[in-house]
Amino acid sequence: MSVETMLLSAVVADRVGINPTDLTWLAVLPQDREVTAGELAELSGLTTGAVTGLIDRLERAGFVERRRDPEDRRKVFIRQNPANGERVEPHFARCTEQVRELWATYSDEELKLLKDFFSRSHQILHAERMRLRRTGEA
Repeated sequence: MSVETMLLSAVVADRVGINPTDLTWLAVLPQDREVTAGELAELSGLTTGAVTGLIDRLERAGFVERRRDPEDRRKVFIRQNPANGERVEPHFARCTEQVRELWATYSDEELKLLKDFFSRSHQILHAERMRLRRTGEA
């Protein structure tokens, strides 16, 4: 399922004119607030240099806007373009609707079980990602 999701995202990224990795990081960026480049580096685990390149590409493609802090010009705030949803979501709309229809076929008890499974799996994956970033060990 992860591979299929990744492949679908690659097609969508191509359609909206960015690379699949940048589409993934765009999903990591908060939609409701600005973040600094440093915060994005922390959220993503990318180096500050890689974050600068990511922001450059997303800005050129019109997906993010930069704003310098008027009190500290070294600090840059990044905000998603509000029109991103209109550019990206239509490509996922059919799939989203089909998944909603699929969810509707499950009982409340089955949905609770699935929610628990996905929530706990997410916690495991997140913890392992953080551990690998921290230690570099396999």
